[in-house]
Amino acid sequence: MTNPYQPPQSHQEETLIPNENPRDSKDSVRIDQAKVERRPAGGDERMRKRKYIVIPVLVILFVAYVASYIGLSRRGYAEADQYGMEGFYYFFPEDSDAWRYKNYGCMYLYWPLNFADRSIGFGRYPASEPLWSISG
Repeated sequence: MTNPYQPPQSHQEETLIPNENPRDSKDSVRIDQAKVERRPAGGDERMRKRKYIVIPVLVILFVAYVASYIGLSRRGYAEADQYGMEGFYYFFPEDSDAWRYKNYGCMYLYWPLNFADRSIGFGRYPASEPLWSISG
């Protein structure tokens, strides 16, 4: 009895036998009881095509993310300068839940860009919510 894990002693013992199992793919062959499957050549080509689609889409999304931050934050800076505030709001303040969701949503969404903007010396901190009901 031979050990199936030992390599063949001579090259004459290696034979290619078509795979007779109907469940296996048509491109597979057996070499000394070890199954070797050949993959279709189009797999690498499909990955390259996918990269040509995915990378530009990611770049477009990133550019849109940065551009929307710049537009909203610089508009907020202009408004903050007009009222003499140190911080800024992404949207004009209103006493509503919708404004809170939008403003704080943008604050968390754009936090990485705002941090980078402040780190290089051009940005400001987002302002906290105004005190709506101060009675004097």
